[in-house]
Amino acid sequence: MSTIRRLASAPGRRREIACLHGHVRWIDPAWEDRLAAGGLPPDADWLRLTPGRQVSESKVTNCFRIECADGESLYFKRYDYTRHKKMRFFLRPGRAATEVFGYRQLAAIGIDTLQVVAFGEHRRLGRLVSACIVTRGVPNSRDLLEFARHEWTTLPGPHRKAVLAEIRSGLFEQLRRAHAANFFHQDLHWRNLLLVNDGDGYRTVWIDCPRARYQRWRREHAMLADLSTLSRAAPHYLTPRQRFESLKVFFGDRRPYATTRRWFVRIVRHHPPGKP
Repeated sequence: MSTIRRLASAPGRRREIACLHGHVRWIDPAWEDRLAAGGLPPDADWLRLTPGRQVSESKVTNCFRIECADGESLYFKRYDYTRHKKMRFFLRPGRAATEVFGYRQLAAIGIDTLQVVAFGEHRRLGRLVSACIVTRGVPNSRDLLEFARHEWTTLPGPHRKAVLAEIRSGLFEQLRRAHAANFFHQDLHWRNLLLVNDGDGYRTVWIDCPRARYQRWRREHAMLADLSTLSRAAPHYLTPRQRFESLKVFFGDRRPYATTRRWFVRIVRHHPPGKP
């Protein structure tokens, strides 16, 4: 294993690669002991470790949930490009680096998101070999898709409408704030939105943003991508009227009816409804 160079500060101010060659890692000092206790020693090759309980798996990506002794939970996501997609991120930011960038920018904008406690990247002459990111879990949360499937659909009609209006209002306020800052998530599926009920109502936490970007030009195209991705699961839970009313809520009084209708058609054509 190559020598691991420790970064002095967290990356993510810009969307860029962490190194050209070598193995770099950043760990929040406040979490270093808990990571080590959970199976991620600071100087080990994390690509070879399987800490905690595996919660997802693919050819490239594996994610593990680590339970800390103090009751906190951590999520360790690892990207392995040693066998698949070897040249995909040559001299380009990888998904882990883009996620760190996205979380940092979301927090700066004022949108609830995940706290990054560790990040690592390994490259050989510009080619991304592996990368990882560790984030702090969000207690008492579930993703929007799970909530819709198992809780929202079981609510009585009036209560269901009230919950929809509350979640929609908070989420669209966040989305307008992000777009006003020229920030676009680009992967805003319901599974990438966590709902937390703190007793004062629902709040939405944005997660999993490996395609996040700032975009000052062609903003309308990027906004369409966010809205169409967000609407993909909606036909399985909302009527066409509810979906159109939701779009009107997002635009507010800024757009006339005809413009909102054109956007509604564009969204459906850009990203047809898929599996929930």
